[in-house]
Amino acid sequence: MLTVPAHFAEGHGDGNKGPASRAKAPVAQAKATPPDPSGTLPDPEPLSLREQWQYELLYDHGKVTVKKVALLRFSRPRVSARNMGRYAIELWIGRELIDRIRFDFPMLAGEPAEVQDTSNRAQSPQLLESAVVSQTVLVPASPRARRARLIDRASGQTTELAWPPEGPSAGSTRARDCSSSEC
Repeated sequence: MLTVPAHFAEGHGDGNKGPASRAKAPVAQAKATPPDPSGTLPDPEPLSLREQWQYELLYDHGKVTVKKVALLRFSRPRVSARNMGRYAIELWIGRELIDRIRFDFPMLAGEPAEVQDTSNRAQSPQLLESAVVSQTVLVPASPRARRARLIDRASGQTTELAWPPEGPSAGSTRARDCSSSEC
């Protein structure tokens, strides 16, 4: 058996001379700062739920709108998608980001937010100016979430969404069963 003398967490080497000087040392006060609402927070752990809201979104000449929302119920929980994308739907409870679903619209992902060189405009089509495309996004039907918002990460534009979705745009509030292959 080998015994090695060691000293752990005894306070030596931190500049303090003993208990009396430690008591006089100023205590740093941590200031609570609210999370940055601009979408720069890291993505939280993805949610895994059976019920998902299916958002049908429309990009029409630069404006994004919600065409339709439907509640789907799957036989097993589905983990939130983790993709890169210009757009995102975020779920919040107070100041806590609980999920972020990023996505892009077809044919727009490679377009720059602002065209720098207009001399070659005839060679590179600018689809953003006249595009009309749609995208379907699954968002977990989190019972914890209290609000949702749609974010255009390139422009910083934020649109508050009803949460949970309700009214005519949400369709029926009954969940459509997706345990079969119809979804």
